[in-house]
Amino acid sequence: MRRYVWDWVVRLCHLAFIGGCVSAYVTYQMSKMDWHAWSGYVVLGALAVRLVWGLIGSPNARFADFVKGPGAVWAYVSRWKNQPAPTGHNPLGGYAVLALLAALAVQTVTGLFSDDEVATAGPLRGWVSDEMAHTLTHIHRLSFNALLALVALHLTAIAAYAVIKRVNLVGPMITGWTKARD
Repeated sequence: MRRYVWDWVVRLCHLAFIGGCVSAYVTYQMSKMDWHAWSGYVVLGALAVRLVWGLIGSPNARFADFVKGPGAVWAYVSRWKNQPAPTGHNPLGGYAVLALLAALAVQTVTGLFSDDEVATAGPLRGWVSDEMAHTLTHIHRLSFNALLALVALHLTAIAAYAVIKRVNLVGPMITGWTKARD
């Protein structure tokens, strides 16, 4: 039996996060800062949509559906290997989603105020002091490493589900459909 798990808004935001972050990284490496900024705007727009959709969207998209208390997370983690995978996010995955969204928020918002002191400044750079712009630029650069670490954990979890539980998490993020497991 198949179950519809990820609506088009969740899937589109996910693709925008991937495409926007990859594009931002590549364009930064190529010193194409106008394109880098537009890549950041794509991520920021998708982030805004996803945050709203997390409050009013379909059941599996709503934060209230998958962000559980620490007890539920511990119970899930302690018996992870011996229980079926949930159809949507598991309790630990709920916190992973929040961490990824927070890292994307830090990355995009600090970028709005950043200044490379050469040729490129974020559109809101003029709203803050030179010292604050320097601090936010530093955070923007450092927070990318935190974002990379979270993405690596995300990909590791996807691989663990594929190898250990034999559950495909990638297909449903593309099609929206999964095999019912719970």
